[in-house]
Amino acid sequence: AISRLEGNYTLREKNSDVSVNGIRTAAIKKTSESKARILVSTEYGPEFYDFTLNLNGEVESERLGKGNISYNEKLDKITLTFKQGERICEFTK
Repeated sequence: AISRLEGNYTLREKNSDVSVNGIRTAAIKKTSESKARILVSTEYGPEFYDFTLNLNGEVESERLGKGNISYNEKLDKITLTFKQGERICEFTK
């Protein structure tokens, strides 16, 4: 299942004060059957986020906390959403 998540994404970061903090690109690469790495390109250089995919569709990242995956089959759109405190990181393929 995690191989379907591999690819390039748009990253939107949202928080309670500012609706959008900017749009960046991210790439998701599988590292094992249940683990993947998110590589985010920033103006300060690359950032890595490792995450684990559970069988029930939840994801968990050490740096981003718990998240979930939604998949829109019609639009072939996969969205991973991590909520860390007030910050929401949304990766959309």
